[in-house]
Amino acid sequence: TDTRFPTPFDVGARYSREIYVDASAPTGGDGSEKSPLQTIAAALAQASPGTRVRVAPGTYGAVGTVTNLQGTAQAPIAIVGTGEVVIDPAGQGTGLHLVDPRHVVIEQIAIRNAVPHGISIDDGSSYSSPASHVVLRGVSFSRIGNGGNNDCLKMSGVDHFYVEGS
Repeated sequence: TDTRFPTPFDVGARYSREIYVDASAPTGGDGSEKSPLQTIAAALAQASPGTRVRVAPGTYGAVGTVTNLQGTAQAPIAIVGTGEVVIDPAGQGTGLHLVDPRHVVIEQIAIRNAVPHGISIDDGSSYSSPASHVVLRGVSFSRIGNGGNNDCLKMSGVDHFYVEGS
């Protein structure tokens, strides 16, 4: 029998578009390397299949809820920290909530001071269309929750996920 772990779908993926984010950038950026956006949420609002969001080192507030962030197997959407990237909602909410994502990669991001969950990924309460093909790589969590049902990583209705080095 084969006891190796499956290879995540994003191995060898190529990205056709880069969007840059830097919390210390001036307002009004366009997402280019020379004029980055200030928030991860703004970058994800512009992301389409084949987009890699490159997040500069820094501390960012809660991303919020992002619905239908959907890449493809050949053109995923990636959120990649390029240094020490922290999402810190300061105890005021979940760090990142993805509803119905498909072919999404989250890499090198730390989540701290989030309640009730660090990252929540779900199917939007639709069993007929589960969230699928999510890769979490090098994601860390600290100081999550304030009692009750609190999860660093909460997934509900997610098929084909891969967690590595987290």
